[in-house]
Amino acid sequence: MTLFLYNSSVYGNTKGGGYLMTKSSHNPVVLITNSQDDSFGTGFVIRKERNYSYIVTCAHVVEDTPKTLLVDSVNAKIIYIGSSNGLDLAVLKAQIDREPLPLLEGDCNEFEIRGYKTFIYKNNDYIYKPISCRLDAKVTFRPTPSKSIAGWELDIDDNHTLEKGYSGSPLICKTSSKVLGVISTKKGTQDGFAISIENLKTIWKDIPRNLIKKQNYIPKVFISSAHREPDISLARSFVKELNILGYKTFLAKTDITMGEDWLGRIKNELLDCEYFLLLLSENSLKSEMVLEEVKIIKELQNGSDFPVILPVRVNLPFDKNINYELLKQIDKIQQLIWKSEEDTEKIVEIVSNTIADEKALEKSTETLVLQDTDVPVPNAPLILEQPTGTVPLDSQNYIERKDDAKCYANLCDKYSLIRIKAPRQYGKTSLLARLIVKANEQNYSVVSFNFQEFDISLLSDLEELLEYIYETIADELDIEVKINKKILKKLTPMTKATKFMQKLLSQLDKPLVLAIDEADRLFEYADVSDSFFGLIRAWHEKAKQDVNWENLKILLSHSTEPLLGITSINQSPFHNVGLGIELQAFNKDEVKELAERHSLVLSDYELNEFMSFIGGHPFLSRKVLFTMVDEKQSFSQIVSNAYKEGSIFSDHMRRYLWILKENKKLVELLQSILNGESCNEDASCYILEATGLIKNVLNKPIFSCELYREFFSKNL
Repeated sequence: MTLFLYNSSVYGNTKGGGYLMTKSSHNPVVLITNSQDDSFGTGFVIRKERNYSYIVTCAHVVEDTPKTLLVDSVNAKIIYIGSSNGLDLAVLKAQIDREPLPLLEGDCNEFEIRGYKTFIYKNNDYIYKPISCRLDAKVTFRPTPSKSIAGWELDIDDNHTLEKGYSGSPLICKTSSKVLGVISTKKGTQDGFAISIENLKTIWKDIPRNLIKKQNYIPKVFISSAHREPDISLARSFVKELNILGYKTFLAKTDITMGEDWLGRIKNELLDCEYFLLLLSENSLKSEMVLEEVKIIKELQNGSDFPVILPVRVNLPFDKNINYELLKQIDKIQQLIWKSEEDTEKIVEIVSNTIADEKALEKSTETLVLQDTDVPVPNAPLILEQPTGTVPLDSQNYIERKDDAKCYANLCDKYSLIRIKAPRQYGKTSLLARLIVKANEQNYSVVSFNFQEFDISLLSDLEELLEYIYETIADELDIEVKINKKILKKLTPMTKATKFMQKLLSQLDKPLVLAIDEADRLFEYADVSDSFFGLIRAWHEKAKQDVNWENLKILLSHSTEPLLGITSINQSPFHNVGLGIELQAFNKDEVKELAERHSLVLSDYELNEFMSFIGGHPFLSRKVLFTMVDEKQSFSQIVSNAYKEGSIFSDHMRRYLWILKENKKLVELLQSILNGESCNEDASCYILEATGLIKNVLNKPIFSCELYREFFSKNL
């Protein structure tokens, strides 16, 4: 029998203060009390995320308490909760570091209940005491006629009783060591009731993938590859080998039938997979759909490892320049190498072992970096540079626009806040990177964040988001900020962040540049977004009143494309503050200059045709010019092949179809614009214009380029 005493005198906290046992700091089963120590129960850790742990317990243990909740004497907060009269489950979050217990939706014969009860010899001390039990009848509890909760009655041996405190205890299968249920008992009884762990999904709507495993499930592997040879042949060989081992697979090129809604099917398969085999090749680096698939997988992960990304470099050296957006998604993930057919079997074995162990690949010890091209010199030979998102800092293909000069000048102003917005692939991140270089040249301190790298749990929690940002700033600058903990406990998250930043800025002897890229990731969390950017604005205004805040300079970059996925345009917090820069498409002179840097000379006629067809779209301009040089195609050849499967525009346009598919109102508006009608929906017109799909000419909406008009006429 395991018997541990939790004693009040050890740490001098509340009456039930700290552990009096050797390995208590590693125990995933925790004691839940409150600041007055007038109630208690048990909980258990099910997930770790950064320096936080998620804890499951019963709703009746924590609901309706006005006092501070404590998990092993550490402050905790409720993030999801049912009801003591309904689904008696709750999820807490606390800054403790414990290895989580695995969860299983399945069956077992022999169980152990691990929980706390009061110590009979002394009040307000608690014993951690496991109890053996069996399952009795499987029951369905109905708190209301419309709700049902699956669970079991328990058969506990005659020597034990479920005393007060066992509520929230894990029901652990002795053979698998996995949790199948949560004990719920409001009064000490000989036998009790266990709520099936699958009910957790009812209160936790966005529960991380694979947090609850299903018994005897067969994992599915989504194989992501470019739709070109030799990628497809290699992908098929992986399908064959993985199927032989008994795993389910999906490969779009072979599994989607003619006439099927391929966009919907791909999205459903991504939602259904546990493993994502990413074939990185020269072809896939050019594919916007591959990038979009990776982004969806990262969102599904929501801070966990599942679905697991398994990157395979197919004849792709590590010094190959990778799209910045893609790079940030797979940075720190170990990447497998494929050079020949002999490697297929080796990689399949690694993938199979990873699946069998129900884990991700080991973390990479090296950070992948963008490899820049050589710095161009006068009359240097052409260095052909594949367009892959962010333009490298020393690239000869970066076109400075008038807005660049405005930003450089504002950065040196006393009160500097620069907000850059534009459609996707218009050069926001490239400009932001150059502003950071300018800041370093001015000997400013710089701390940058890319919200694309933040998971949902961080973006949806204001307190945790602010805490992560200001603590990261202090860590990057190697500054220790000391604030009285009693004072901190009484402050709101925004006031706490302001206090922390004020203390930090007072220790600086030079300006600090806070740079935030992909800030639009926050837009879908309206409450957090409004508060966060309202705070950023307040910090900027403080610079005009407090000399310490003069040291803070802020750079913000956000895409207008997320507007496609919302129904209101009132989600932008950047209006009327600082210097606003809205990047535009290249004009004719800028396209001409970019062509010359590709050693191409375009006639006035060709320039006019170029502008008409792609409208000066910065990324597409680079892509077309690269193809003209690399594949020795004329512009007219590129245009004639534009709408064929596998053209250089296919992924770009498919991606828009994928996004627009979720917004019927915008699809209907595009159809009306195709018919030459005026726009009667100002908000929707603004969204389409902000994302670069249409432009307003003489108060009439038209497509921003011939490519978009013709593509949507064929595919809407």
